[in-house]
Amino acid sequence: MNKFTFFLLSVFALISVYRLLPSGIHTFSDEMHIFRAYDYHQCLKDGQLPCRYTLTSGFGYGSPTPNFYPPLTYLTSSLFQALTISAADSLKLIIILSTFLKILGAYLLVFLISKSSSISILASTAYLFAPYAAVNIFVRGAFAENLALSLLPLTLYFLVKFIRSPSRFVFLVTVLFTQLFLLSHHLTVISTLPIFLLFLIYNRKYLFNNLRWFLFYLIFSVLLSAWFYLPLIFETSQINLTALTGGYFDFNNHFISLYQLFIRTFWGYGASLWGPDDGLSFSVGYLHWLLPLLLLVYFLLRRRLPRLFLGFFGLGIFFLFLTHQRSLFIWQLFPALAIFQFPWRFLGPTVFLFSLTLSFLKLKPIYGYLIALLFIAFNLSFFRPDLWRQATNSNLLNPTNLPSLSGQAVGDYWYKMAGPLPTSSAPTSPNLPASVKLTHFTKSTSKYLFSYSSPNSFYTSLPLALAPELYYRLDSSRLPPLTSTTINLPSGTHTFTILVGKTRLQYLSEFISLSSLVVMLLFLLPHDRKK
Repeated sequence: MNKFTFFLLSVFALISVYRLLPSGIHTFSDEMHIFRAYDYHQCLKDGQLPCRYTLTSGFGYGSPTPNFYPPLTYLTSSLFQALTISAADSLKLIIILSTFLKILGAYLLVFLISKSSSISILASTAYLFAPYAAVNIFVRGAFAENLALSLLPLTLYFLVKFIRSPSRFVFLVTVLFTQLFLLSHHLTVISTLPIFLLFLIYNRKYLFNNLRWFLFYLIFSVLLSAWFYLPLIFETSQINLTALTGGYFDFNNHFISLYQLFIRTFWGYGASLWGPDDGLSFSVGYLHWLLPLLLLVYFLLRRRLPRLFLGFFGLGIFFLFLTHQRSLFIWQLFPALAIFQFPWRFLGPTVFLFSLTLSFLKLKPIYGYLIALLFIAFNLSFFRPDLWRQATNSNLLNPTNLPSLSGQAVGDYWYKMAGPLPTSSAPTSPNLPASVKLTHFTKSTSKYLFSYSSPNSFYTSLPLALAPELYYRLDSSRLPPLTSTTINLPSGTHTFTILVGKTRLQYLSEFISLSSLVVMLLFLLPHDRKK
């Protein structure tokens, strides 16, 4: 990549996000991410590494959201917050940086296929300026999904480079980007697995020649991400999935029509609703589907259909089919798909695949640049915020807003053992009888502690949700796990403490990932230094 190409791609990336540069942040649907990013940072500051459970979320009753929600967005946000950047601004900064990664990664990946700089600029611009990308950034606030779709082309690029020419350095970089992708958004990871398989099949000659290197890559990629995926897979049975897959989030309510996909030009900042009158756009983009279709017709007329093009186009059509009501039999055949909630999530990989089909265009450079500008002209109006506001922690995360923000999507990851969902904020201090004197109280993401003095034993109701990560102490003695939030405390002067720990599986998963990291680094050492 020469300097001019890098400059041009950077300008295109800046054009798509320049409206995010002023101080403040736009409004979006999932504003709970601002609180979650802030809470995750506080959790790390309180000594949890990685963060698994916070006592300050879930209306203040506690929530295991960090254990089940992909951590990369919040981890990156925490790094920025450590530099005194507000939680909201850190999320905005993630969008800006991921936009640059997105277009650069797409350019590099397409260049592997097309060997043409102008075509690579065209295809990467098409991927960047897709209407669904604007929906994720400016309407939904889907930071994790947007980050995953931005990392996807770079991850594939390094994987292909590694398969074709393995080395210790390329191995390390490939594993690094694979880890970033795996930890960014697990639903996007699952939905794009067929794309990875397609690239592996296309590069099967190199794959068989370097099978030993690839197996090492596969093993270490799985083991290094075990700290997140093992609890996600095996502890999900302990949470109530009704809030994630039922009611509004039932996938049956969110199929979209062909008119919405190919024709409708509506743009809005509302919600996904049952029927065709959604409050936001689900357009593929006119040029995004028209150019691949024209390419298909061209290849059919010439009776020369490249297999990789057919793979990109066919898989893209399949993903589009999954967004339509006619695919209901597939959703019913695989009930696990219900966790995707919105069939239109498959628009992300669809646009990616349709953009890759443009690798097979044969155009003079000037025409490639002109069509790239057409993609920008057709879709730039979508890349704009609805409302704007200031974004400091003091005005967005003040004591008045914190309870409501912490309670947004409270049922997403609610343990079955925790009982009914709370509908209001937890008491800010222990609820003790009048005869009990409270001498000290503190609460953080990882500890709930109060000291008291009482002439008699008494019962008190603890403002917390029961969870397997929690353990309890009375003074220095550890208590048995609680089966109820009502507890009998003895008379006298004592200190009662609730602490956030880890389950055995969480400890095991972290040990697997950490030991795998050590083994991998030893594996990468030159032979004469291993001793």
